[in-house]
Order: sequence, then structure tokens, then C-alpha cells
Amino acid sequence: MMKRLMTVFLAAFLTAAAGMTAGCELPKPYTAKAESRTYVLREPIDTVIVECSEADVRLLPADEEGSRVVVNEADVIRHTVSAERGVLKITREKSERANIMLVNVPIEVLIYLPEGTYGELKADTSSGNIRAASGFLFGKAELGSSSGNISFEAKTRDGLSFHTSSGNVYLDGVRGKTLSAETSSGNVTAANTVMEEELNVRTSSGDVRFDACDAPKIGIRTSSGDVEGRLLSPKTFKVTTSSGSVSVPDSRGAQTCEIRTSSGDVSMTVPEIPYVQTNTGA
Repeated sequence: MMKRLMTVFLAAFLTAAAGMTAGCELPKPYTAKAESRTYVLREPIDTVIVECSEADVRLLPADEEGSRVVVNEADVIRHTVSAERGVLKITREKSERANIMLVNVPIEVLIYLPEGTYGELKADTSSGNIRAASGFLFGKAELGSSSGNISFEAKTRDGLSFHTSSGNVYLDGVRGKTLSAETSSGNVTAANTVMEEELNVRTSSGDVRFDACDAPKIGIRTSSGDVEGRLLSPKTFKVTTSSGSVSVPDSRGAQTCEIRTSSGDVSMTVPEIPYVQTNTGA
């Protein structure tokens, strides 16, 4: 009896659902149309602010075509570009038609500026990658992305800040006073990066790798990520780990390198200082 009642109920439900959709045509998938716009920058730029969502953002040295912004987008995803009083601002326009699952064209924001000195660089995306090429010197820089990668090759006079969720952070030839990089599952990889004061990295499961990097004060914290690298000068090492292995040089000098990890392994080197401490746990 119960089985028969369930069968009748299911048949009635399907009949009602069919009646509700009768005569209604389901929307067809929309194929986005690629568009490209170029904005010529006719006045000097000091500050760059980018607020995008899915766009890949690249800051590149200007070529023979001069200072400009090239936006490769879709007809349902568009951006506003303005340059006033030395501030270049690029933002994604709100659109009820835009659906990231339906957009099948690459979304890019290409910024071409003369190599030289600038005030501030601030860029933030959701899923897009961010890259700042070498040849630029900023007063400060702050870059963030949720799932996109960040690649930074420029220099700053003061502070640098990078933050991602699952995206990786790549640094090469970076200079400045302080640097802070924070990710959740993304890796942080730095090469030829030297800070005048502090270099701090924090991840949850991401790995941290240094090659020819340095700062008077280095702080690294990770939960399950591994830490390995080559520093340029002696340090007083303080390493805390629960289950990971540790291999660091003998501590020397007033400069410090503090590393905290739960299950990650730690392996650091300094030129002309051999490995003298190898253990597991702390």
C-alpha cells in the first residue's frame, strides 16, 4: 500500500512540474563575444589602482606605441578606465548579464607605462592572475587575488604586501623595506629578493622557497607547508616544528630568521656556513 501511494505521489509531482514548464523555453547558453579596447594615456601617471574580478592584469614597460591600457574583454564583461590627476583607475563594471560560467573568452587588462618611479600600485582580482614586470619602482605596492597567481618583479621604496587564497606568489629581483606575503594553500617562491628591514611569509598548507634572498629580520609561519631556501647572510635561527625535520646552519650574528611550522620540513642554507643542526621536532 505504501509503495503504491509513493508511486502515485511521484507521478502527480512530475505531472505538476511538467505543467509548470509547459510552453516555457529554457534559456539557451550564451556565447560571449570578444572585444578589445585601447585607452591612450595622455597625462603622466603616478598611482595605479586596479579592481577586477576575472581579468588577468599585467603591468608592462611601454613600447613604441606609448602609454596605454589595452582591455581584452567580453560584451557582457566590461571595464571602466579613467586617468585623472595622475591616478590611473581600472574597475570592472557591474553587469546582471555577466555569468562567469558562460564567458569563454580571455579577459585581460594590459597596462603599458614608461619604466621609472611611481607612487603606489594597488591591484585586486578574484580569479585573475597579476603580474608586475621589472623596470618599475613604486613607493609601495599591494596586490591581492583569491585563486589567481601573483608575479612581482618590480621594486619599492617602502612596503610590499601580497595576499592570495589558493593562488601562488612568485617574487624575483624584488627590493624594498618590508615585505609581507600571505596565502592559504598557495606557495610562495622568492628569488633574488632583498628587504632592508623585514621579510614575512605566512601560509597554511603552501610551501615557502627562497633562493638568494635576505633581510635583517625574516619570519616564516606555515602549518603543513615545507620551508627551504638559501639566504645571503648569517642569521640567528629559531625554528619551531612539531613533526617536521629541521636542517639549518649554525646561528651567527644579530640578524634573525624565525620559522614556525607544524608538520612541514625546514631546510635553510647560508653561503660558507655548513649544516650543523639536523633534527626532528623542537
